[in-house]
Amino acid sequence: MSYESVERQHAKVALDDFLFIHDFFFIPILDLELDLSAMYGLIIENVLGYLRSHFHPMRFDEIVRLSKLPFEDGKPDIEKVYPDGIIPKIGKKASQVLQVSEPEIFEGVGVYFVTVTTGLGLRNTLTAIGRNFRDFIFNLDNCHDYFKLQFTRMRAPSFFVDQEHEHGLTLHYRSKRRGFAYYVIGQMKEIAKVIFGLKIDVKIKRQEVVFDTVVVTYVMEFDNSPYVKVQETLGLQNESSLPIRAHVIFEIFPFSILFTENLNITLIGASLRVIMPSIIGQPLNECFDLVRPLVEFNAEQFLARTNNVFVFRAILPPSRVKKARHIELQSKKKSKKPKEGEEPKQNGGDEHFLSDDEDNDE
Repeated sequence: MSYESVERQHAKVALDDFLFIHDFFFIPILDLELDLSAMYGLIIENVLGYLRSHFHPMRFDEIVRLSKLPFEDGKPDIEKVYPDGIIPKIGKKASQVLQVSEPEIFEGVGVYFVTVTTGLGLRNTLTAIGRNFRDFIFNLDNCHDYFKLQFTRMRAPSFFVDQEHEHGLTLHYRSKRRGFAYYVIGQMKEIAKVIFGLKIDVKIKRQEVVFDTVVVTYVMEFDNSPYVKVQETLGLQNESSLPIRAHVIFEIFPFSILFTENLNITLIGASLRVIMPSIIGQPLNECFDLVRPLVEFNAEQFLARTNNVFVFRAILPPSRVKKARHIELQSKKKSKKPKEGEEPKQNGGDEHFLSDDEDNDE
């Protein structure tokens, strides 16, 4: 019996015996995330820009003076990293000087951020994320991944949806930073209004800190008629769908992983088997870290967040730590044809490729 036929039999047995399959694309991750104690000047300038444009210059100057900001003329470099405590300090001083509550200030900052970014030509980017407001909400994590291309050290929050219905949904927000709950409300309201022509009502149902993560639950009420259409489409798909054999799934997704409710890995795709052959039979949470979304690492959370993209980072076995390869996404220039006797160059700059760095650990 051939190896391929054995693999197909194993795949069939696994899908019959175990509860679910989790497929994912293998994406190289650069370990360049921003330290939790720092943030980009872009967010700080967003707060200052709102205060500068909405209140009297004398009030603004007083806020800057009391906040004792670590940059000249109250203008931070938007691509530079600053201490994380600056924004809470600005919010507190602004509330004292203006006699306005901090939630009201930060909601206004969120509205202002959308106004500025759409004016800078990012409207098309926001509309490309979703054809309607519902789609936009479901793709918020992907939106932050897009902006990571420019702000490579950004530590993005995580969003996921549950309890969806035709009149709205419940949105969960998780972040390592505090003080942005009302900032998100301002952004949501303004994006719905400006980009999608939709009026929404957003309320905070619950707000808590779990270990080092801020967890906020929003109840959002709006015309969610696209949800009804999606449900109707799913019903038609279920009726017309043809059964797919297990081995086909593993051929389509070479980096797929099949695991049990207890997170034990039973089968992996062909390409992943070349890279990490020893993970079969191991617990998933001992082979990978969950990068995104910011939820508990268990099967229940995976099943409840099927609308999310899950990003995993491989944990290398101790025996390979010293000689571990760092998979890095680089750019490659089109090189000229090598002269006789020369070896072709491998590195350069236009086309993306994967390279191995023997001196780094990922």
